[in-house]
Amino acid sequence: SAGAYGQIYLNGAYSLTLGSTTSLTGDIYLYGTTGSTIINQGAFNQTSGTGYFYAPTATNASGGTITTSAGSSLYFGYYTGETTTNAAGGTITATGAGTYIYLHSLINQGILNAQNSGTLQVTGNALSNGATGVISGNGNINGNLTMAGGTLDPGISSVGNLTFISSAFAVTAASTLNIEINGATSDRLIFQTPTSVVDIGSGLLNLSLSLLSVPTPGTTYTILNIASGGTGITGRFAGLPNSGDYFTAMFAATPYTMQIFYLTNSITIAVPEPSTYALLGTGLFLLVLRRRRHSRA
Repeated sequence: SAGAYGQIYLNGAYSLTLGSTTSLTGDIYLYGTTGSTIINQGAFNQTSGTGYFYAPTATNASGGTITTSAGSSLYFGYYTGETTTNAAGGTITATGAGTYIYLHSLINQGILNAQNSGTLQVTGNALSNGATGVISGNGNINGNLTMAGGTLDPGISSVGNLTFISSAFAVTAASTLNIEINGATSDRLIFQTPTSVVDIGSGLLNLSLSLLSVPTPGTTYTILNIASGGTGITGRFAGLPNSGDYFTAMFAATPYTMQIFYLTNSITIAVPEPSTYALLGTGLFLLVLRRRRHSRA
């Protein structure tokens, strides 16, 4: 236990690895000067005050956990030019209101959690999410995010909102958005005062939809929206190029038809009314659909 104030300082070209059985808890400073390397494979728990975990090369390795709670804060990375990585199999979590993890130019290949109003605060360049990276939770991400792969998963094992504040958001490589729908509610990505157009990419973001109950006809779910400011949303989900396109989702081995709508400041999923379902197997429906798409051309 680090207690009220614990400090580990590497002065010079040294390497420190916190092994898988290592646990540091309290108000912790772990940092190194030029040439040093710090690797965490254990449990780093910032439970009070403001802590630091940085070096020219700082890595949260596979099996490593970094957690802030109880209103504490942690700087993971600090100076420009440092290489800061959350490796595949590593987990970083900010949990609770007023709790922060400052991520300095982080490359994420592991799991980043913003839980229960906790905040992941991006400093330096954009947070970059890689092919194995997962960003999840029902808290906040403050700063720029580039989805260069991996998964966005709002909520924590249930329906929830993941909120981006003052962020530039862009999808630049094949990625996945996991959305759960339960009753009248759904997961949602919320953007507050985005600093540029919210760009989900041209067919780069795959929508993975999970139904937790039978959907109610006539219900519309907002899965992404700009709550304030910004200049709109651009891009389309993979395989759903047109506003109004139909797709199916499964619950209890039964397929249910859904409809995607791309609006200026939101993306919604609608469950058609029974009268629309009746048209699905008719030539009238196909004619209406073709005319709708032709009119957009």
